[in-house]
Amino acid sequence: MDTKCRLVLTWSLSLALLLNVAVPTLPQVVQSKAVGWTLEEAMAQLEMYPQDSYLQYVALQLARRENKTEETAQKIQKLLFGESFFGGNTERQNQIDLFSIFTGALAVQESLQLDTMRGEVAGSARPLIQSEPPLPIEETKPKRAKTKPAATKKASAKTSKAKSKKPQTPDRVPMVAVEDRAQEIGDAATQRAALEQRRKEILPLASLTGPTVQSHPWDKMLAGRKPDVSPLASFVPEDFYFVEFRSLNKLLEAVETSDLWGTHFLNQSFREARTQNFGERLKRQLALETSALTRPFYDTVVEDIAITGSDLFVREGTDVSLIFRLKQPEIFKTQMDGYLSKAEKSRSDVKRTTGNYLGVDYVQLASPEREISVVSAYPKPNVCIRTNSLAAFKRILNAMNGQKPLGVTKEMAYIRTLMPRGAQEEDGFVYLSDSFIRRLVGPQLKITERRRMLCYNHLRMIGHASLLYQTEKGKKPASLAALAEDNCSPGTFGDGLLICPDGGKYSLSADGNTGACSHHGQAQFLTPNIEIPVIQANGEEADEYKRFLDEYNQYWRTYFDPIALRLKLTDKQYRLETIVLPLIDNSIYSGMAMAFGGKPEPLDALPIPKHNIFSLGVRLNKEKLLEELNKSSAKAQAESLGKDLGVNVDQKAQEQVMELLTKGFGNQIGLHIYDAPPMFDLNMPALMGMLMATTARPGRSSGFGDFMGLAIGFGVAMLNTPVYASLPVKDAALVDRFLKDNEALVAAGARKIQRGNAIFGIETDYFSAPIPTEKPADAPLMQAYALRFGPVKFRVFSARIGNAFYVASKPFILEDLYALDKAGIKGNSDAVGHAMVRVRANNWNQVLPDYRLAWAENQREACLNNLGVLASTGRAFLRQNQTASAGETTGRAIQQYADQIHATHFFCPEGGNYVLAADGKSVKCSVHGDALSPRQPSAPLGNSSLDKLMNNFAGATATLEFTEDGLRAVVNIDRK
Repeated sequence: MDTKCRLVLTWSLSLALLLNVAVPTLPQVVQSKAVGWTLEEAMAQLEMYPQDSYLQYVALQLARRENKTEETAQKIQKLLFGESFFGGNTERQNQIDLFSIFTGALAVQESLQLDTMRGEVAGSARPLIQSEPPLPIEETKPKRAKTKPAATKKASAKTSKAKSKKPQTPDRVPMVAVEDRAQEIGDAATQRAALEQRRKEILPLASLTGPTVQSHPWDKMLAGRKPDVSPLASFVPEDFYFVEFRSLNKLLEAVETSDLWGTHFLNQSFREARTQNFGERLKRQLALETSALTRPFYDTVVEDIAITGSDLFVREGTDVSLIFRLKQPEIFKTQMDGYLSKAEKSRSDVKRTTGNYLGVDYVQLASPEREISVVSAYPKPNVCIRTNSLAAFKRILNAMNGQKPLGVTKEMAYIRTLMPRGAQEEDGFVYLSDSFIRRLVGPQLKITERRRMLCYNHLRMIGHASLLYQTEKGKKPASLAALAEDNCSPGTFGDGLLICPDGGKYSLSADGNTGACSHHGQAQFLTPNIEIPVIQANGEEADEYKRFLDEYNQYWRTYFDPIALRLKLTDKQYRLETIVLPLIDNSIYSGMAMAFGGKPEPLDALPIPKHNIFSLGVRLNKEKLLEELNKSSAKAQAESLGKDLGVNVDQKAQEQVMELLTKGFGNQIGLHIYDAPPMFDLNMPALMGMLMATTARPGRSSGFGDFMGLAIGFGVAMLNTPVYASLPVKDAALVDRFLKDNEALVAAGARKIQRGNAIFGIETDYFSAPIPTEKPADAPLMQAYALRFGPVKFRVFSARIGNAFYVASKPFILEDLYALDKAGIKGNSDAVGHAMVRVRANNWNQVLPDYRLAWAENQREACLNNLGVLASTGRAFLRQNQTASAGETTGRAIQQYADQIHATHFFCPEGGNYVLAADGKSVKCSVHGDALSPRQPSAPLGNSSLDKLMNNFAGATATLEFTEDGLRAVVNIDRK
């Protein structure tokens, strides 16, 4: 090589290395700011993030531009609601409940949006016969010939002749089917016309009757007793919920704890990593400050506090009122008035008004979108009211003046006989009264909320249209008309089908990001229902409510009755106790009370091995169950099974079995899980709940069949991990004698089942052997039962050890139990009741890595579910911020922008950062990657809130007790 060339090459390489080392990496410039959507791109993105309601809107609006609305809507419907087992669409209308008792706006909105974009009346009842959408274009056209052009012309000619003879239909649709379908479409049109006419009919709300189920006889149940009732209860209307705490700090601790556990419950159960920060939003709305510095102040000046409201629609927007009883009123008033002044000065658009109601002066602050919305008053020298609704404030003052207050009702007095005020177990008390439940399911609130939900859908769609406009135009829309003119909305909101059902006027919010309604407010803070009650209903609403009421009377009454809860929070334990009053004429409650009735007993009294991580115990009402068994077909089925096994179940054998059940065994049965790596993830509490709920159906008079759920759950658990069942023994000699006397029958029966060949055959086996110990000669015998399906063999082992009879899936479990019995180890007597569930987190050793892996998986899924929303929002952000670059800084800005637009905080559960990709069209998480390259740690990171929460979790115990007063449940969460 030439010397000069070498010199040039050497200096070039040196310079390149120098630049690579010395020059810092510059932010990566976004490759393209043209980040508008195409329909194909939107649908591809939707495949990855189907629950993104904004992305659904984008796809549907782009489809409208291309005249592909119904085709696209069908695809989205399948993404959202799936297909039935037989391939057809599931009936999604069954999943949409505009009369839901609890909060659910986000779940319902996407379905209402789908209706609206199709040009249908959102939320309207469907005709019984529905017309199918037009077939896709490529399916309705004759199939194109795959030959030369000449052949194609011939095929076209033949097609033309065919058209002259009869109408052309797709090959897969017979002509008869088309004619039948035409008739069905005609019937559907008739039904739609009738529905439209019914919608025009107006009825007074008084013509609709709510639930007529009788209330409990409170006066008779109270029987003249006069328990202590909080004065705060006398300030609350009887049809409001009532929450009372001894101190504001205990209330804040309860709210923060429930928010923490609730967030992680949603994260683990539904894979959601988003929160609306309801507690913080409410404090902002009510002009309250609760920093660490202010909390000692509240304990000094506040005696106790109550929270009350008229409904449970927390996420959408509801009235919430705080009532303080004060120890030092003047100091409290000075501080709280200072918070009011600070809130008033925080924004220039906050409006301050004053007024008087029933002789009580009040101050009201309100911002246009209700971010600040507070009414403050002092109706008594030692009482302060802070509420976000003037209508609720007036209802509270009415109650204070004697108009149906909760505190003077016989109902409230009776509840306080069951849960005495001031008990050591009570830091907080929650009560949902009979009148409150009736209000929740009454026609006025149901129809008011129904209309509010329909309006909420429009407000969310306006926000989606605005975001699409910003993505395409790079600026905020000037008006709703601009959205329609630029084809970013399906029409002009406020016209045609896009009107508020209560006649409200739509407009853009001040920041241009969301919609506003003159009647229902804005999507982030909807006007509370108590301020906008309906007084009339149209025919369709009346019909829907009647259907709801029929279902409620048949089913919902099973679950909703007056409910009382009390809470205790300490450094070592969270305790929640609830009592549900006896359900009137309810077969499920009666069946469970019969099956698990009798005197409550300690349910964890047998020795517990150190490897036991989960226990489920029930106290059986043996006498009633055996009586029911004699009436049922189970006895005949047992005789038939005996014949199949070649065992003669004669009268003597039946008498021996009855003697064993009545005199040999105790009243309990327990199911237990051992610490071991599981074969697959199995949520045992959820499984047992599902099985028992399935077997305990309405209309069943027997509690015996409910016991089958326990047996099925035990069988499923055996396939996954070592398990055992326990039965206390009353007469050990009787049990041993029964096992010895019937061993020959069991062995003979096992030998007689030899069916099929070696691959697909069924075989049974039986033998006995000493329990594995260091001294087998001294150990009692265990019985082994085996069932072989071809090459697969399942074994179960049983033995009477001490005062219990055990059935285990592995011999080493019996070995552990025998060692405990020899050592004289006893169980616990703390869990007294009729049913118990206990989780022993301190015994999680071998199973813990699998648990932690599953938690981390759910964290990842929850995080990745946020990426669709963030990426979609990022496109609009980039169009308005042309200098933005890829990376974490822009990712954080997009995250904040998404939080603002959607009124929801999106976060990575592991604390990861969201990073904008170089193409400007996608977002990644620094911990979890993205949907196409997912990453995760093998366990929750040490600094994550879930890891801290679970590291502080020592275990949990839940007990149920059926009493004459109702169903009492106690949940204890132990902390380290």
